Amino acid sequence: MAHPSTRKARSFSGGGSKPMLPRAYARWPLASAAALALMFAALILASGAALAQGENLALKAKAIASTEFPSGGFEAARAIDGKDTTRWNDDCTTNQQWFELDWDAPQTIGKVVMKNAYDRVGAYTLLAWDATKNDFVPIYQGTGPNTGRIDINVTLTADITPPVTTTKLRLNFDKWTACASIWELEVYAPAKINLALGAKATASTEFPSGGFEAARVNDGKETTRWNDDCAEPLAWIYLEWPNPVTFNKVVVKQAYDRVKKYTLDAWDAAKNDWVVVYEGTGPGTGRIDINQYLTAAFSTPVTTTKLRFSTVQNVSNSPCISIWEMEVYNVSFGTISGVVTDTAGKPISGVTVQAGDASTQTDDKGAYSLVVDPGTVDVVASKVGSYKTRTARSLVVPDGGKVTRDFTLFPVPPNLARTAVATSLTDSGAVDPDTGEPTQDAPKANDGDPTTRWQSATPTPDQPEELVLTWDKAQTFNRVSIKEFSDTIREYKLQRWDDGKSDWVDIVTRPVAPMGGDPLLATALATPVTTKALRILFTGFAQSTALNAISVYEVTVEQAAIGSIDGKVVDAYTGNPVPNATVVANPGGTLGVTDAGGKFSAILDADDYVLTATADGFFEGQPVVVSVQPDQTVNAEVRIPAKGENLTLKAKVSASSEDGDNTADKAIDKDLTTYWGSAGTEDGYVAGQVMNAWIEFDWTAPVTFNRVIIHEYGDRSREISVQKWDAAKNDWVEVASAVSPGGGADTEQLHVVDLKAAATTTKMRIFVPTGANPPRFREVEAYNFVLPTAPVTPTVVKGDLSGDGKLAINDVSIALQIAVGLKTATADQLKAGDLNGDGKLTINEVTQILRAAVGLASL
Repeated sequence: MAHPSTRKARSFSGGGSKPMLPRAYARWPLASAAALALMFAALILASGAALAQGENLALKAKAIASTEFPSGGFEAARAIDGKDTTRWNDDCTTNQQWFELDWDAPQTIGKVVMKNAYDRVGAYTLLAWDATKNDFVPIYQGTGPNTGRIDINVTLTADITPPVTTTKLRLNFDKWTACASIWELEVYAPAKINLALGAKATASTEFPSGGFEAARVNDGKETTRWNDDCAEPLAWIYLEWPNPVTFNKVVVKQAYDRVKKYTLDAWDAAKNDWVVVYEGTGPGTGRIDINQYLTAAFSTPVTTTKLRFSTVQNVSNSPCISIWEMEVYNVSFGTISGVVTDTAGKPISGVTVQAGDASTQTDDKGAYSLVVDPGTVDVVASKVGSYKTRTARSLVVPDGGKVTRDFTLFPVPPNLARTAVATSLTDSGAVDPDTGEPTQDAPKANDGDPTTRWQSATPTPDQPEELVLTWDKAQTFNRVSIKEFSDTIREYKLQRWDDGKSDWVDIVTRPVAPMGGDPLLATALATPVTTKALRILFTGFAQSTALNAISVYEVTVEQAAIGSIDGKVVDAYTGNPVPNATVVANPGGTLGVTDAGGKFSAILDADDYVLTATADGFFEGQPVVVSVQPDQTVNAEVRIPAKGENLTLKAKVSASSEDGDNTADKAIDKDLTTYWGSAGTEDGYVAGQVMNAWIEFDWTAPVTFNRVIIHEYGDRSREISVQKWDAAKNDWVEVASAVSPGGGADTEQLHVVDLKAAATTTKMRIFVPTGANPPRFREVEAYNFVLPTAPVTPTVVKGDLSGDGKLAINDVSIALQIAVGLKTATADQLKAGDLNGDGKLTINEVTQILRAAVGLASL
């Protein structure tokens, strides 16, 4: 039996899908002071985030474990004694190991932090005691690096969403090396507890067909909703608690976008009447392709037994009011503060700084302070017309904590589009009913008003739509951006007018990946263009849920400060390059496709961007945030995980009904031109409302999955329930769900449904209870995958400076240019070319690479 060493190893944090710092650190023989400082700052932030959760609930629990190390000194109680110098250790056998916490009273759990001794945990499951089932049920499955190293301590963190209330929490070790050992197991309440979950809901009316009762507004599910009867002019719904509750934030998650004005009313027992405590507004566009959330924050908390949401003004042509969830919180707000300056370091006053639903302006010293919800937020600094908007992405604000974020804003160059004459082939023909003036003609795309837009007629394949800007004299620019409505553009060309040729000449062609919402498409040009006319030719189009046309709010043409990105897309598991991956920047749109070495490059204006990548056979992976500076190049690596086996392909498939030749097996034929279609003959079917349709997958042996992908033909399903067969209950159990507008338009819908905990079963069913029309699924896929917790260093082919995985003469040429100072080596090139480990690439190494490339030696 191996003895659990008493040596305290270095501590690092990680777990889940977060990058593991120790593994990267171990591979940094040339780590700079800045890199090390960044690493330790991340560690401090990680530990601070845990501390900010408040009381460690584990300290008031009783601990028991499957086994304890027989020599003593490693009892279960030592993992919850609040000391990072004592620990529990199992008996170091191969038996199933677990660790359990028991409380005298129910506890609400939002986060669990496992401070492991060493790095020995590969996979684990958290289970909560369910008194009604008299059994433990899984609430979270996580992974760890499991390198077996004893010189580091790895901390694994589990965020429990939604929070779980229980009297017992058990940790099962599913995969581990040698011994399981924990310095401390910490348990925290959620930063935000939704008080609405304990209330009774009552509404003015309910939709008469059933399935949209008031109680669905606070059932904790964003797949069910309350709907009024679509007849009353001003609907209301209220929550009632048996005892007074105190709150300072309310979130109303609308289905669609139909409310223009509303009030929140609290019951005043002394007055025996409702009192308005908040007056709010919403966009109220009437759109059904978005779900608009309404958020109210209170500087002074409200205490009451009843809270009412009352509509004051709604969209006239969309009479129904519908709400997925009404959430009520009493949160410990955090603070974000900083200073906004220009490129010369001078403070800028009057800058609007926004994070979530909180907003403020900088003072004459450029300073600002925002009170925000704890969690991860994007912070936006803008002064429209004077400076370019900057976004600080994914700032972590601890519960009740303080975060500092400064901004440097770049001046906005003149928008040359404002001085041009805009024309188009077609427009929608919409006019103002009072004046008869057109409301969606081409000039709306360059009028400087972000609320007006040009809209084309329905495009035809043989005649692409176009928008042309013409100037009196030639203009020079290096950036063109298009703020579009409803994401229907799939490709566009920028063309300039050539007087010598009397014809249009291509500048660039840009493919556009689907992004949803109202995307900003931006193209920065490495070489400025001078011309008297610019044509935007829309060569690719796809109908959206809300629109069957091209529509543009505003076009911006400018000579901007630009920089560049040199990047690489790699397999998250192996670190190997991924060719033919599509890279997308937000804002900006599609940047391009990676080459054979997984590399890409792009010219962008100075801003902060979120990069994602997609490729056949891969999932999207974790977004990467990069900051592009003027006249500089930033390096970026985007890691995407391989999908692995699609489990549905080995299942037997059946369905509730089949529409002619559109049989169930079409959903697993790997052909996106075919589909399974429900015939609409299911029990309880009501056209436009109740579907009760399902498609089922049966396996001969149990399978485990944690992600389901559904390619839906048409925006038909409103609710989608992923269910597994529970043999013990002899019934179906929901394991995940998703919602969709379900407007009925014939648009392609992609539903990616992630399970909070992996499901193991012999049967899976996709159940569609409600929709606009009977569902049609082109393909259904199921996977079981775990995103690696740390970047994986690929095997380096010595001498391979081109990154194509092999050694050839072109590598010798690159090595020579680096050795004589004509080229600067990248980090990957230095790894491949620095043969003696001195941190340099010299002529001596060039000679060795040359001999190996021609077969005279090996490296």
